[in-house]
Amino acid sequence: IPLIFGDRYAAAGDVLSVLIWFFLATLLHTVYTTGLIASGQEKLYGKIMAISAAVYLCSTIGLTLLFGAVGSAAAVVGSEAVAVVIMGRSLARTVRIELPPSAVKSLAAAACIAGVLFLLASAGLWLSIAAGAAVYVAVLVATRAVGRNDIAELLGRV
Repeated sequence: IPLIFGDRYAAAGDVLSVLIWFFLATLLHTVYTTGLIASGQEKLYGKIMAISAAVYLCSTIGLTLLFGAVGSAAAVVGSEAVAVVIMGRSLARTVRIELPPSAVKSLAAAACIAGVLFLLASAGLWLSIAAGAAVYVAVLVATRAVGRNDIAELLGRV
């Protein structure tokens, strides 16, 4: 945060480190929402959103009182995650959902990069970025989550 926005915003780092998970949750939420609506489950979607709103309200009040701004951020992420889980399970009753084999390999690569970044937490920013990227690419290639055709297609689109 200080690198991009300056030292005045350094305190926002704690909140943003929690809120970053909202982006993953909301991507999944959007896919499941679209699936539920497309399969004619609008009423079920409405019920799930009501449950999510109740979880959001209760968790925001409680976590904000306990942990301040970081608690508020955790409430946003948590309530979105609850909605994703409920929607995913509901959609799975109607539509068969399967992850591609490369998804598990990509998650393994993400876990490896997380480990590297944790170990390099006190190292410099640029070293952490370079090492994390190198490990991520190495794991993707080693597990064959990314093949030559994938790389050629990516380069063709760029």
